[in-house]
Amino acid sequence: MLETATSINQTLCGVVVLNYSLPVNRCDRCQGAALPFTTATRTAIDLHLDHPVLLSLTVSVHYCPTCHHYFRTQPPFLRRNAIYSQAVVRKAVQSVYEDGMALRRVATRLARDFWVQPSEGMIRAWCRTYAAGFDFAADYQPWVVSEFSGILCVDELYQDRLALLLAVDPAAADGDRLVGYQLVHGSIDAPTVERFLTRLKASGIEPDEVITDGSQLYPAVLAQVWPQAAHQLCLFHETRRVTKVVMQVIQGIRKTLPQLQSAAARGLGGPLRNQPPSDNPTDPATQRWYWRQDQRRTEMAHVHALAQQGLSQRAIARQTGHHRQTIRHWLQQPIPDGPATTPVELAAHAALPLSRQRQVVKAQRLQQVHHLAQQGYSYSAIARQVGLHRLTVKQWLQQPPPPGESAPSTASEPNAESLPPPAPWSSWEEVRKVREALQEHRFLFLRRPDHLQPEEQAQIAALLATPVGPALQVARTFLVEWYQLWHDEMGQRRSLAEAQARFEAWRTSPTYQTIPQLRRLQAQMTPTKFERLSQFLRHPAWEATNNGVERAGRTFRHRQAPHFNLRSATAIENAITVAACQHKAAVLVPTPSRANRSMRGRKPGDEAG
Repeated sequence: MLETATSINQTLCGVVVLNYSLPVNRCDRCQGAALPFTTATRTAIDLHLDHPVLLSLTVSVHYCPTCHHYFRTQPPFLRRNAIYSQAVVRKAVQSVYEDGMALRRVATRLARDFWVQPSEGMIRAWCRTYAAGFDFAADYQPWVVSEFSGILCVDELYQDRLALLLAVDPAAADGDRLVGYQLVHGSIDAPTVERFLTRLKASGIEPDEVITDGSQLYPAVLAQVWPQAAHQLCLFHETRRVTKVVMQVIQGIRKTLPQLQSAAARGLGGPLRNQPPSDNPTDPATQRWYWRQDQRRTEMAHVHALAQQGLSQRAIARQTGHHRQTIRHWLQQPIPDGPATTPVELAAHAALPLSRQRQVVKAQRLQQVHHLAQQGYSYSAIARQVGLHRLTVKQWLQQPPPPGESAPSTASEPNAESLPPPAPWSSWEEVRKVREALQEHRFLFLRRPDHLQPEEQAQIAALLATPVGPALQVARTFLVEWYQLWHDEMGQRRSLAEAQARFEAWRTSPTYQTIPQLRRLQAQMTPTKFERLSQFLRHPAWEATNNGVERAGRTFRHRQAPHFNLRSATAIENAITVAACQHKAAVLVPTPSRANRSMRGRKPGDEAG
């Protein structure tokens, strides 16, 4: 009989023997006193950091004489008919609802860290049981209503075919506090918003200020549900519209910068014109046209010669490297005649083989790229002048320059010498520097003056001193005056009357009427729009933006990330409810100070973390 080798996986396992017996226990039916009758044993799995642990548990069995019922004592650390201890359940639930882990990964994490591996279905059941212990309407919402600040932010959030309506109190003592939510399958319309706000009102929410974005879902519904509440449009959303228009103006100014007329495309292929670009034989573009004509004529003659030898079009294509469609097209045409006059520089160049001609052209362009880089041109500027891609320029600059003259003749240099830029520009170098600086520092024009560093202020001042400075100054002043409508130089809120006077002067200023983008935006800024934007100026504690609900929406998306394609609507509601109730518990129950922890170098607020 042949012997078979068997491998046995041996793992150190600990067994903890426990005895949980009570002298008297309450009957689980009639709650009467029951004496112990006998004992029973149970086996369970517990957590451990170093090795698996089994619990060998002995419990007392009691007999109730009233209802003639036998029952076992239930330990507090073990559920009825369960094989995993409450510590395992607690770690699994915390991994999902506190650590944000995906359900499918919790089992692997528990096996790696604690030597237990419950099934994914069991973990889901534990999470459902844990979430069922919370009630948003009974456990959480009364607390929110009792401590409501009077300011309410409302917004909608879309996730594929599922939408979420959120209401947040941004002025709560502990920060953004969820007031209510509603999951909607499909798009959100006005009746849906009305039902959501009506439900909030029925729960006791009576806001003094309601903040929304510019959506048309809210004005009519808010006037119907809470007619006494001030409707504030989010100032951040409206400022983003203004900065977008100013950026369009800046990009338009950059496009109006004079362009250096460069030669035609410098690639070896592409459509070939019927006539040379100019009558000047020394023009690089003209020389290139003659060279391409000779190259095309030589290649066509070679194709016709191969066809006369009896080669098929496919064989000619394999031998010459051209496409079969090109071979067919050339064979349908006669060989073109050469030009009457050819530049002297072209004659020697055209005498080279085609492969050598391509090498010469590439070497010249490579030399030109290195020469422009030595002059301080950026990758983008070199790519525009040479006619290459920016990544190709970067790759070529990593190669050593070819031997030759340090300053090869280019198509752009004769134009730069003979055609200076239009007034008031002094040189093409100045135009290039302004174009690149405006592209690099364009976002500095969108910042508040108090958010700029001294070097950034200097960069803006340098651009304003250029020939396009007056146009840039108009766009910059337009945005700065918008910022100064609501707050003064010290960051303090302006009075409603002062803000209204500044708004009227800003929206009717003739200086901004000369720019179409600014003029269209001025026409949209009506007195009604100002009334909706300036509600926060009526009370010093009111908010100007709905950033609170925006932050809540981002938090929801972050929590959804591990479960985006797996969660059902019920699971999403459970996650929102559990997070809200856990936040309430964290606020009401102070975090105990951690023992044996050095406080050197810590801020007072770090202890809560």
